[in-house]
Amino acid sequence: MHTPSPLRRHLRGLAAALLAASLGVAGGAATAADFPARPIRLVAPAAPGGSPDILARTVGQFLNERVKQPVVVENKPGGAGNIAHELVARAAPDGYTLLVATDQLAINDSLFHDLSYGGSRGFAGVVQAISAPQVLVVNSTVPARSVAEFLDLARARPGEIAVATPAVGTVGHLATALLQRRTGVRLNHIVYKSAQPAIAEALSGRVQAVFVTLAPALPHIQSGALRALAVSTAERSPAVPEVPTTAEAGLKDFTFSSWQGFSAPAATPAPVLDALNAHFNAVLADPRTRTALTAQGFDVAGGTRQAFDGLVAASAAQWGDVIRAADIKPVD
Repeated sequence: MHTPSPLRRHLRGLAAALLAASLGVAGGAATAADFPARPIRLVAPAAPGGSPDILARTVGQFLNERVKQPVVVENKPGGAGNIAHELVARAAPDGYTLLVATDQLAINDSLFHDLSYGGSRGFAGVVQAISAPQVLVVNSTVPARSVAEFLDLARARPGEIAVATPAVGTVGHLATALLQRRTGVRLNHIVYKSAQPAIAEALSGRVQAVFVTLAPALPHIQSGALRALAVSTAERSPAVPEVPTTAEAGLKDFTFSSWQGFSAPAATPAPVLDALNAHFNAVLADPRTRTALTAQGFDVAGGTRQAFDGLVAASAAQWGDVIRAADIKPVD
């Protein structure tokens, strides 16, 4: 067998490297200049009316205006977000199918084992869009006007006070499990597939309370059908400034902030991710977008895609510690 000389091997390797580099530069330039050239699909791991759906539809209308391409929101609730996560992780890594990523993406790394799509490692961050408080609300007929009164009611009726949370692994789900562990109260904790059925049950009175992201609950708080007892963030929410924080309500070391953003399949080329990041940041900086999101109880974020990747990793570590300490299982 003839063995190429070291010089010939070197020349062949150099030619291959130059070809790859030229294709990469040309492809990247074309991608950045031409993207997007067809509709973008935003996959929300929630039913219509849930906070990821609200975010996707609010941002989507302004993104559509900016990129001059249709932006389609597709709802894929259930499976603790894993249905939506797997669909996007296995989609073509071309930037046209994006996940409305929530903190559940990071939480699931510890809540589930052997996720077929690779968990949060199956995604590349595009941008953090918002952060938002969780809110503990009760039906307006419940005789509790503060967290302390709610806990007293739960202690007087152990296992009878029903609290709904949206989907396994949401911050509201983990916070409710942790609330029972920290305070010693025994609640009837019911986990639904998404925020909307959980809120609907609280509105009907079939459950007494719900722990959920502020946005989908806000209209019902404003109407008086639901009474907000506390928000989970360190500061009060401008959307409901009269509602105390969990710390102010007497729950120490019980501060949580949800986040949501947009992620792409992990193999998506960097030029496409950069183009998406620029488009989303421009939309999030638009005063119309900011006004619309703030009115719905969201705090607008934005930033680099690297910062969003860092947030997902930090959240996975933070919630992993909570899950292990509280021995929280996929179905609570």
